[in-house]
Formats: sequence, structure tokens, C-alpha cells
Amino acid sequence: MNSSATTRRTLRDYPIRRVARVTIEFTTAFHAGSGRAGEDVDALVVTDANGLPAIPGSSLAGALATAFAARIGESSDNERKHGQTRTGGLFGWQQKAKGQGSRLHVSWGCLHNARGFPVEGILTEAELVGDPVLSLARRVTARDHVALGHRGATEGGRRLKFDEQPCAAGHRFTFELELTDTEPGRSDWEAVLRCFGQADVRLGGRTRRGYGGFRVVAMQQRSYDLRLNQGFDEFAARPIGLGAALPGARPFVTPASGERLEVWVTLNPLGWWLFGAGVGEADMEPVCGDRIEWASDDANAPVKAVRTGLVLVPGSAVKGALSHRIAFHHNRLDGCWANRIAPDDRPGNDARWLRAQADKKLEAFTGQNNKAVRCLFGQGKTGSLGQRGRVLLNDALLVDPGGAFLPHVAIDRFTGGTLGGALFSESPRWRGGPFELKFTVLQPEQLPSLARQALHAALTDLVEARLPIGGGAMRGRGFCRGELVWQHFGPGGATELTGDRLEQWLKQSPPKPR
Repeated sequence: MNSSATTRRTLRDYPIRRVARVTIEFTTAFHAGSGRAGEDVDALVVTDANGLPAIPGSSLAGALATAFAARIGESSDNERKHGQTRTGGLFGWQQKAKGQGSRLHVSWGCLHNARGFPVEGILTEAELVGDPVLSLARRVTARDHVALGHRGATEGGRRLKFDEQPCAAGHRFTFELELTDTEPGRSDWEAVLRCFGQADVRLGGRTRRGYGGFRVVAMQQRSYDLRLNQGFDEFAARPIGLGAALPGARPFVTPASGERLEVWVTLNPLGWWLFGAGVGEADMEPVCGDRIEWASDDANAPVKAVRTGLVLVPGSAVKGALSHRIAFHHNRLDGCWANRIAPDDRPGNDARWLRAQADKKLEAFTGQNNKAVRCLFGQGKTGSLGQRGRVLLNDALLVDPGGAFLPHVAIDRFTGGTLGGALFSESPRWRGGPFELKFTVLQPEQLPSLARQALHAALTDLVEARLPIGGGAMRGRGFCRGELVWQHFGPGGATELTGDRLEQWLKQSPPKPR
């Protein structure tokens, strides 16, 4: 049991202060949700007093607490609430009238401006408008989503059309961590800092839709012993501004860690393709995104370029197409055929009743109910049941290859004339690329053999032009050819999975629980 749960301690028992200043850069779009909806968007991001996106300290602390518990092998929330874990002793716990506050204090993450410094304090409107990075941060656009069923149409009965307000990839943030600690050398401090290198750590919400991926640009840290005059004076005199360097601090390197499988997918479109945004001159325009590029990896490097209007290949859209194909391959490999699941078409049975019964039975083998889909992409929470997905993915941004304005009209099959209100237009893109998508599979050793084979078969379909992505698939859009690179990261380092080695991994079963 953690000693702090049984013995009341005061600040004198924690004479050490450990401070770290961390600068991160988002490699994907991100969404730190405010929990509120706007006039034209369902999910707004958290903003500061300047109207700029910010990362709440509570979001950072929550992500660190989860990653820290997983890193040291703790998983029981109930024990943490009782203060019986290292995680509870570090991040705090509460059980009715008993509890302990967090010893780790986390500041809010402040957005960097074009000069490379975090924004602190109130800025004038002229300063906000004149800075290209801050100006971009304030005009974030909505991204639409819709969930499709196994029949290829929008599923009914649930709220499956929604949008959100992500911030552009490339934004940099700086924040500070401060730990109230005991004797030097008896600390989980470095374990906390190494959490920033774990493959499963993303910040904000919607992380399984491709949001929240980041890399550490710089991390400087040092300790202060408040029992010594020098340590006390240095701690009191340290600069408070997040943009200033910590005197006497040393850099801390956080290499990528954690067992995982990375699949790199390089795609070349064979013809027309479109991931629609639903706005623009045409009724269906391509969805676009922005990206910020910096001059160097220095924490206070100025901006190099703000690239806007890039064509976006949403990872969530590719994930949706893959999930349905994975369900198909898993059912094929498992011998689950539709004619064996659906009821017999016996004389006298009502056709609508038969259709309803068939749909009800098929639901157990499609979508989140499919074992492979649930294992890879998770399951929405219903009551006490729910599972987070194992697959993390990234969007792809590419220079607009150009396209065309294509009008369409629906024809009345009886008269041969046009149908009223059925005229629409779209602006698909022509070829372009190549573009690269990255899929990170966490805890790959826990995947059943059939789920591994279904994932491999679906990705092979994608790169061999058998699985279209984007809109207009029934009009011949979205077919690509490409390459797959499979890499497994474990205790022994990175291993590329090819040939017999890949076949062996696909046929392995997860270890039995002890």
C-alpha cells in the first residue's frame, strides 16, 4: 500500500521539486473538445482568452496517468481510487472523505506563434490577425463524418451524421510539469517523462479517428532541493514564462517505445477519387486540410511555411472502408456465410418478416459485432461493456493534383426524362499521389489469428485495387495500387515482416492468460 494512504504527510516530507518544460508538435490534426456545440458544428475545441486552441492541463494529466499506469503494469481504477497504487500516489486519488491530491502539477499547453514562442497574455486583434499561425488557428473548419452500415448506406436508428472542429497538423504547444517529490533518486519522474514516447499516447479526443498524434520537439528538466539554500533560491528565481529556458536544465530524450505493429501503406490512385466535404462550387468538393511547417527542431524555431488548401485523405474514411472489408474476410475465414445465418425462405412466411429476421441475425456478424472489427477498432460503450480500438491511424495531406467539375442528373426510367431535384455536381480529383497512410496496431500479440489474417487480406485488397476508398465507389472511383510495409516493434527492436516471417505472424494465436 502507498504510504501516503496511511500516513498524513506535509510539504516538509516532499522537499524535492522536479520541473520539466515540454514542447510538442502535432503530426496530425487534433481535437481537445470543450464539450459544447456551436452554431454550425457539433463539437468545439477548447480555447484560451485569445480565442486560440489550448490543451487543458487536466487533459494532459489524464493522458499521462493512463500511460503511466500501463507502463508500470497497473490497470485497476478501483485500486487507484483507494490510493493502493503508484499511479494513485502520484496522480492523486479520492474515495469518499479520504483522498490525496496529485503531486504532479500540469500547466495548460500554450500555442506557439509564428516566431516560435508560446502565446501567454492577452494579444490585440492586430497581433492575432497579423500572425499567420495564430490566424490559421482561429479559423479552424468543420470536418464531417457519417457512419455506413454493411449494406453501404447510412445506418438508421442512431445519430450517425456529425461533425467536429479539429485544429491543423503542425501546431506546436509548450507546457510545464512540476512534481512534488521525496529524496533524489526515489522517484517515478523519469517514467512519467518517458510516457511521451509511448506509441499509444495521443492527446485530445477522437484519437482512434486519426487525431492527436504528436512528437516531442524538446524537453528540458531539472530538480531542485528546497532544503538547500541554493536549491531554494534557484527554484524561486526560475523564469515563469513557458518560452524561457530553465537555467541548469538538461535535455531529456524520449524514444518511441511500446510493443506495436506498424503498417505503412503507400497508395497511387488509378483514376478519379474524392473524399467529399459537401461545400464549395460543386455540391461535392474534396475535403481540405492545412499543415504548419517549422524552420528547425529547435523549441523556439520560427515558422517555415503555413500550407493551406491541401487535399486531405481522412484516416477515418479509410478505416471505415477497411472495417467492412475486415468483417467480410473474417466471416469468410470463419465460415460464416449469409445463407447459413438467414432463416429459410419457407412457403407462407411474410417477405418483410423474413427480411427483418435476416437483418437481425446478420447484425451479429457485421460492424462492431464482428469479432475482428471489435478486436481491432473497438466497440462503443453500452452499459458496462465497451472497448477502445487497438488501431491508430494518421491522415494524409497532399498537394491538390487538380480535377474537374462533373455535373450529374438522374433519369426517370419510365419516361426517359430527368427527375426533378436530382441534378447535382461534384469535383473529383484525378490521380496524383503517391500518398502514405500509417496504421499502428497496439498490443499485436493479443490479436487472434483470424483477425490478423482478415487485416492482412483487407489491406492487400486496398493496395491491389480491389477495395475503393472515398465517395463514388459505385461509379468506379477510389481504386488505388500501392505497397505494404509491415514492421513489428518489440523488446528486441524493429523487425520487418516479409515472406515466411509474415506468414508465421499471421497464423500465431495470442498467448493464453495465466
